[in-house]
Amino acid sequence: MSKAESFQPVGVALFGAGRMGSVHFKHLRKMTQATVLWLVEEFPEQAEKLVAQFGHTASILSTSQAEEVYADPRVQAVIIATPPNTHEYIIRNALKAGKAVFCEKPIAHSVDKVKELYEESKRQGKSLFCAFNRRFCPQIRDVYNQVREGAIGKVHMVKTCSRDPPTMMPPGYLEASGGIFLDSAVHDIDMICWLIGEKPESVIAFGSAHDESYAQQGDVDTCAVMLKFPSGAIGTWLWRHAHVRKQTREVIDNLV
Repeated sequence: MSKAESFQPVGVALFGAGRMGSVHFKHLRKMTQATVLWLVEEFPEQAEKLVAQFGHTASILSTSQAEEVYADPRVQAVIIATPPNTHEYIIRNALKAGKAVFCEKPIAHSVDKVKELYEESKRQGKSLFCAFNRRFCPQIRDVYNQVREGAIGKVHMVKTCSRDPPTMMPPGYLEASGGIFLDSAVHDIDMICWLIGEKPESVIAFGSAHDESYAQQGDVDTCAVMLKFPSGAIGTWLWRHAHVRKQTREVIDNLV
């Protein structure tokens, strides 16, 4: 029997059929290396629409029935795209059931809990991967490679700017997100540190809530973060709740 004939796709359970869950589902259905066996969603009718849209055969469970996923030996990996405040609980259960885990950020809402979950992944011998997707963007990866190869000089500053429209934030999103810094800033902070190759020695942040819905949650809709690194490099992240989505990144070196 050839390797191709003996290959079996990885059995996957996807938690969440919302915005990011739908993105993962659409990609997974095109992959020959994986097959979605279960789609777990708090609102099953939402999952039913997604499955019907693509004529998929994934079985649907409500979140209260998730034990069926953990007990299924066919499931080798779990992908988590549920609200941030549910991540820690699902990760812990999946790892203890012997499943590898791919999770949208954040892993948990505290550093101690994040460390606990990675220790659990080591104990179980199963991978726990946090989905910082910016590292895999071809354009950003190209900049990273050029920085590492010294092709663009010594990095003095990394500037990022993000604008996200209201349509990307469905009802209930703000309440469950953990706040703009934990939910969104982490993407760019991770990318800035990754590009510079250092951890910051000091951080300062400002934010304002012009939208009352943010103020009611103790959150902000306009903010800025500045990071100072040991090498002297500076990273900045600007974010605004706006009606037109826009993402920009700029790396400034000593040759500019």
